[in-house]
Amino acid sequence: MRAGTGLFGPPFTFTSSSCSSSVVASTATTCDATGVAQVASESNENVSGVPVTAGVFSDEHAGFFVGGDKAGMLFGREARGAKGAVWRRSDPGPIDRRYVRVPPLLVVEVEGREEGEAALCVKARWYFAHGVGVVWLVLPSTRDVLVLRHGGETRHAVGERLPEDPELPGLAPAVEGLFRQLAPR
Repeated sequence: MRAGTGLFGPPFTFTSSSCSSSVVASTATTCDATGVAQVASESNENVSGVPVTAGVFSDEHAGFFVGGDKAGMLFGREARGAKGAVWRRSDPGPIDRRYVRVPPLLVVEVEGREEGEAALCVKARWYFAHGVGVVWLVLPSTRDVLVLRHGGETRHAVGERLPEDPELPGLAPAVEGLFRQLAPR
């Protein structure tokens, strides 16, 4: 594990170079309650280890609910679709055809051609502002995963495992498993 280059400043701003608060423009996908967030890219589609990892976790931990590709969340009139998300099974409440209306414990976003690390950091701010506890930014370009929490960030490379969060016992995947579909370097 490599320590992040800084910490989140209160309440939800990033002070590190990884998720700098100076980022103001992005291609983050946000839509109102009538739309559907859609992000697709070659890198995003090829990182099949994300849904596989989440599915295995869900199979082994019956107390959790996993939303797969385009996991829909709706908070007020703001909607977002993440690459993946994990909720406590007791938390989701009513789920309509596209959205869960309570914040997940974990959101996973994947870098793509249209959304680089800076844009994903903007999305992470949105998630934290809406009550999400942990965000994983999966970065195929570097084969790293940036783990963001309210208290800080850490960056993890191939050969490492992501840190287990107390809210998600047993979820500590090997970084290389998240990039299983990408060509070796």
